[in-house]
Amino acid sequence: MDQKAEKYNKQQSMLYVNHACNIGGNNLVGELLELEPSRVSELKGGRRKLTFKEADILQQEFGLPETSKGYYIEAELFTSEEMRDTKKFDTHSKELHLLRIIQAWNNEETRAFILESLDVHDSLVPDYEAQNVVDENKRKGIEHKNARLMRDFKLEAINALINSPYFSAWCDVIESILSEVSTQDIPSKHQYFKNLLSTTKIDIEIGNSRVLKEQRIYDILKHVNQGRGISIYSDQTEKLVRHLHLLNKVKTLVESGRYSHLVKAPKAWKREYQIELIENAFPQREYVIVGKVVWQSSDHLQVNEKWIEKSILGEMGVDPISSEEGIYRQRQFKSVSMALLFSENYEYYLEVNLKLGENNGLTMRTLIVRISNMKHLFTTLEMLFAFFKISGGVITSGIKAEIADNGGYIPSAIYLK
Repeated sequence: MDQKAEKYNKQQSMLYVNHACNIGGNNLVGELLELEPSRVSELKGGRRKLTFKEADILQQEFGLPETSKGYYIEAELFTSEEMRDTKKFDTHSKELHLLRIIQAWNNEETRAFILESLDVHDSLVPDYEAQNVVDENKRKGIEHKNARLMRDFKLEAINALINSPYFSAWCDVIESILSEVSTQDIPSKHQYFKNLLSTTKIDIEIGNSRVLKEQRIYDILKHVNQGRGISIYSDQTEKLVRHLHLLNKVKTLVESGRYSHLVKAPKAWKREYQIELIENAFPQREYVIVGKVVWQSSDHLQVNEKWIEKSILGEMGVDPISSEEGIYRQRQFKSVSMALLFSENYEYYLEVNLKLGENNGLTMRTLIVRISNMKHLFTTLEMLFAFFKISGGVITSGIKAEIADNGGYIPSAIYLK
């Protein structure tokens, strides 16, 4: 046995071993740990300490002792050292933003919105039939066939648009315009985005192609579809502009290769195709912390500065609420809730829930920060409070009292027994 192996303290060792012996008996525990019966008795009596490896063996066979709890959480995992600057946090922000917009691309409702925005006359669709038959069953059959033909025709039109360099150039102009204006200050968003659709033009030459002078999105759609009279419009003009921009931006981002560790590029860019996400590649994962909560913020802690997530779509406006269009824009967090957990391995983890609203807002992002050095617990907490720009200060003396009351460990305190 490795004498330097990490071990639990006497109380924890007794807790694990007695729990296992109560279920399986001393002999089975001895067999699992490859120990003589006398050694098992020493563990039960606290005369010998259990190693972490031995505890894992008992946990796999008999589960956790009744007084131990598993704290389940879906979150991003950081060390406190990684929170001394914003590099990893900002990288995660962009990766999670990519996840949201890929999920939007893959969403059938999003796809349906784009298709519904296309205005196509029946006469343009090959094999489209007039619905003037009397027989009800035949009429329903024709309706079903026509709906399929129309959807396929619209998908071909959108696919032609997605793969057009002219469309890409138009989207670049849109992105440039939106990066220079705060859409929250626009009196009439509907009219503003309607104007973007109807008046934004490009004048470019790509490769050996002829110059398209002052082309609007309607002109480009018609051009890439062999001059057929296809139009695009929606009463939800902002949503339509952002969806069109999204179509091009997703393609550009995936083809760039920068996110090849997260997503797989499709063999062909067609709107009906799903973009495949690489399993377990994104930063948010499932964790179980074996331990207990020893402190949690009683109120939502207010962020005292304007704090906006990094975005992969550029400065295209801040999403102040959880809205459908918000998946394309940056998010601004206004409050934070926290909980400090003390694990059975004598490690501290800070759970951080970032919220859009100032009070009782939805949690939009959850982090777990492992405190790298327990001896510097409270200076590390102060650093983390500053990182998240929490206003008003958090009284560490109150935190210490709650930690002590809940059975946590305070490195600077003298324990009297």
